[in-house]
Amino acid sequence: MTRQHRAWEPKDYRIILQHDACEPLVSCLGPVSKAELLTASIDQFRDAPVDVYASDVNHAGGVHFNSRTCERHSTRIGRLACSAALQMTEAVRQMLDEGTEPLRIYCEGAHARGIDYMARVRMNDLHDVVGVILNVHKPRHKPSAAVPELYYHTSKWRLDHPEYLMGDPTADTPKCSYEYWERSAPNYALGPVREHMLNMIEELVHNYDLDAVELDFVRMPFNFLKQERYAQRHVMTGVIRQVKESCVSAGEERGRPIRLSVRVPDTAEMCLLSGYDLPKWLKEGYLDMVTIGGGYCPFGTPWRDIVSLCDAAGVPAFACLNHGQFHKDRQMIRAAASRAYASGVTGFELWNFFYCMDYYQPPGQNPLDYSFVADIASQDALRNLAKTYVPGDAFSLGDVANPYDHATWPGQLPMTIGVAHAGVGNTVTFDVFDDMAARASAVARLEVDVVDLGPTDELLFFFNGRQIESDPKGWQGLLTSSQHHFEFDIPCSSIAAGENTLELRLVRRDERLMPFISLSGARLSVPAAR
Repeated sequence: MTRQHRAWEPKDYRIILQHDACEPLVSCLGPVSKAELLTASIDQFRDAPVDVYASDVNHAGGVHFNSRTCERHSTRIGRLACSAALQMTEAVRQMLDEGTEPLRIYCEGAHARGIDYMARVRMNDLHDVVGVILNVHKPRHKPSAAVPELYYHTSKWRLDHPEYLMGDPTADTPKCSYEYWERSAPNYALGPVREHMLNMIEELVHNYDLDAVELDFVRMPFNFLKQERYAQRHVMTGVIRQVKESCVSAGEERGRPIRLSVRVPDTAEMCLLSGYDLPKWLKEGYLDMVTIGGGYCPFGTPWRDIVSLCDAAGVPAFACLNHGQFHKDRQMIRAAASRAYASGVTGFELWNFFYCMDYYQPPGQNPLDYSFVADIASQDALRNLAKTYVPGDAFSLGDVANPYDHATWPGQLPMTIGVAHAGVGNTVTFDVFDDMAARASAVARLEVDVVDLGPTDELLFFFNGRQIESDPKGWQGLLTSSQHHFEFDIPCSSIAAGENTLELRLVRRDERLMPFISLSGARLSVPAAR
């Protein structure tokens, strides 16, 4: 049953679906109407149990709404390398000039459907640094399939005020080091930087029919100089207090509240060491809800760490699940959600799952449509579904992953497997939170991928301390590229509720090879309850 829009509280939310505000505009070609924008956004998940539609309203290049204090995104750019960037830029200009702002359309569209709308503010987006890394601004002289240029530009405000940044973006700094990212970020220790962002937020809460505003400290977590991050935490607390006051004021003017949320690093300690005094923000009553992390380690993040703080403050906590970490695997999403629910989260913020929009695929070929949301919207429904658990990859997608290292829980894979000493191998864990009693007679499937196993090497496997033998009928892997694959049947009765261990014990290694192999992947697929 659809709940009435204005009766909702954050504790009622289960699913928040995030979307870049301008992204739907690129699905069209030429001028965009209100109906076309709704078709490319809210209508895409019409049958899914989404409670909040959330749009990111700014990137490094500017904002996507009719601001009096901030420039529109990409307004300073001359020649563009990418036709999609031109479509987005022109569609933003066209709609803002017509007065049919995307944010107003999203508000109206969400409310017409009986769900809430959240505006998300990136507190220090550095997509323009990604653009430099990917060389998207350099002239092209050869044909190419695509140019990833949409959000990779720098605003005029930042170009005009290099003194507000934490370093010189043109300096000779080791590529993709912490300092490489930090140098391009505005420094919140400086008053004009805080004023600039607060003016933007003030416009949003007073001029748009928002139900909530979320301050995103994960994209990207650079707000103070590295050596000052903890010492400057009181400065960001002042920002949070002012935003809360703006939300309260705007809510009183219109007669219903605007909720304040933050998206923060994976643990309370990571928050504090980044300059975000989350415990104080909760204790002082500034927050109405919290989103935990960037979703970069969904099978490792200790959700309970921040959930316990939120519980003490009476504030709901949401786990961020990141589309890029699941490879469109529905059973993996279920497993990550089950693990998070077991830690006490209220629900989920689905990050970058707009890539599930139908227009990203040929008609009828969407490998992961929004029907998956029904799997995770109810903890009771989720409990008996089939799931695939993994040990949790480290977020290591090359240069783009580096800015999140200090704000993301480390994963377990890939892992170095050396020769066992004194009978001790190398161990990874699977966190499984399913009712195995309902699966007592069933069998799970364990798959393990290793790299560089030699023909005379001896490798033993142990699950929860018991040696297991691989299925000789399982796929062998791509031996031509030294990738080896093993499959095992694991009785569900031997799977524990909570932590389960997989130990790899390399007992013999050919001396002509390097002294280790690599564990590159592992999957434990649990069948549905009967």
